[in-house]
Amino acid sequence: MGNWNIKTDVCIVPSMVIPSAVKLIRKMDIKEITTEVQALEFVTKNRKGYKLLSNNLRNIKNIAIEAVKLDGFNLQYVSEELRADKEIVSSALIRKLRIIIQTIINQLKFLIFLMSPNICRIH
Repeated sequence: MGNWNIKTDVCIVPSMVIPSAVKLIRKMDIKEITTEVQALEFVTKNRKGYKLLSNNLRNIKNIAIEAVKLDGFNLQYVSEELRADKEIVSSALIRKLRIIIQTIINQLKFLIFLMSPNICRIH
């Protein structure tokens, strides 16, 4: 890894987790990823990083499954062949459903809080 120049060695990728945040990923780090183990580690640490991997690495089923488990939207970067795989599609759908269910639960908790008699009301 060693020394590196921010002007030449950095790729800026917007983060969808925090809209205003910018995630910095070294270009050389992405080019150095050549094995399945490295790619899995990279995707685990950078859930939006799946799209940055080479086509060869994105065509490996284990990497694709892990990527869509972390973020269902990674399904759009999976190859046509792997998109036909039920395990990959179901992993993406399960992830998206979990997010939807958690959102509904949070909204219900908020509604229950609003309906609580302990809330101070201004008349």
